[in-house]
Amino acid sequence: MTPLREEVTALKAAAAAEAEKNRVLHEGLLFAVAESGDPAAMLVLLQHTSLPVDYENEAGDTLLTVASEHGHLGVVEALLDGGAEVDKACEDGFTALHSASKNGHVGVVVVLMGKGVEVNKATTRGTTALFNASLGGHLDVVEALLREGAVVDKACTNGATPLWIVSQNGHTGVVEVLLAKGAEVDKARTDDEVTPLCMASQEGHVGVVEVLLRKGAEVDKASTLGSTPLVTASVNGHVDVVEVLLGQGAQVNKATPHGTTPLYAASVEGHVSVVEALLGSTYHTPPYSSTPSYQHTWLGSTFFI
Repeated sequence: MTPLREEVTALKAAAAAEAEKNRVLHEGLLFAVAESGDPAAMLVLLQHTSLPVDYENEAGDTLLTVASEHGHLGVVEALLDGGAEVDKACEDGFTALHSASKNGHVGVVVVLMGKGVEVNKATTRGTTALFNASLGGHLDVVEALLREGAVVDKACTNGATPLWIVSQNGHTGVVEVLLAKGAEVDKARTDDEVTPLCMASQEGHVGVVEVLLRKGAEVDKASTLGSTPLVTASVNGHVDVVEVLLGQGAQVNKATPHGTTPLYAASVEGHVSVVEALLGSTYHTPPYSSTPSYQHTWLGSTFFI
């Protein structure tokens, strides 16, 4: 290689190194501002960087998704005015709307919808913005999304709907809004046929249980394993839920295919108040399993579990 070529090669290498140094510096500054929330600083950076406004970091995040996640409305507006793609998704399919909805930032959600965001766009796991907002119990975001046309029963890949996830997490107000918008009250998760009522019963969310039952939830609808809401409430010791289910006609002696009854489940776990509630509901048959594994006492008598 001639001295001139060596000099040119060295200059190119130095330029490339300087460009990479600037890229790393600008990336750090841009994402720091997106996270901290200074709109003026973001505008200055966008004017003086060669990085595109939709630039993604190694994690696959964009400036818009980060700003939306943290609820920085001014930065979100600056990025959108600078040409940021409103529906650009990260590697997992999360968009700015998903991020804002999950974290309850209704102002950001409204701005994104005003820019024509696709309200029903799903992540790689099938979760929508409405699912994310329901997950966190963000009532104002849920209402805003529904007004914009969010599909109320759009399920993720395992079949869980917004109503299903909010029933699990116990946000009664969101449950009421989703049902008022036509959510299917007994729509179960597809991989195990667990219903919203069964999940609410398992977690002890008595307010959600009452709302679901008022809206027509099937009180004895069982999962693929045969567990009813009463069984799941009993095994977890939620006596208030047990009493509500019994009051709505739950079959007190209904067993799983393996023979587990609500009383059996409550007895094994030592939930005395639940046992008393079940017995007070004319439960007469002692729990029994044909496969002994350890000894347990039920009302003073010994039986095997």
